[in-house]
Amino acid sequence: MAIQHSHAEPLRHLWQDYTRFTQAILRYRVDQGKYPFAEGSIDDGWKKITKYAAESELHGFATLCCITTIQLACCVDQIGEVNPGTWTNNLTQIRLNHDPVIVDQAFAALKRGENPEGPNLNVHSPTMVADSERKGFFERFISSEPRETSFEEWILNFEKEVEERTDYMRNDA
Repeated sequence: MAIQHSHAEPLRHLWQDYTRFTQAILRYRVDQGKYPFAEGSIDDGWKKITKYAAESELHGFATLCCITTIQLACCVDQIGEVNPGTWTNNLTQIRLNHDPVIVDQAFAALKRGENPEGPNLNVHSPTMVADSERKGFFERFISSEPRETSFEEWILNFEKEVEERTDYMRNDA
């Protein structure tokens, strides 16, 4: 799922840097039991990046941001935050206000076990190893802690929540 436009390369670097920043914030949350700034800033930031990518018709990049959003929703859910409803709303807004394929492709890639742009989030085991040498998101985070629900089951449930929220918002409009 490489970004097709050459002018999007700086955006991919932004995504990598913002992913590392988000990862550091989540590690802080795990270690300290609180966020270093207003809770909700992370999801708002990812919502804006994804929205701007979709509006710029950089659908590959927008899908990559949706993949990260889904992974973050799982992280937030796993570290014991409240239901990731904000993340559901963010993806619903992309489905309603932009191309729903962007979100659908993100879910499809994750259900296939793909991590399209290489290593992603690592919350529980920070190391000095370069990102390119780390295992993928699933091996590092999802498998690192015992879970009541498998990631496969979690993602199906989360996708269903996004679809139900999308239907609700369409019917409410």
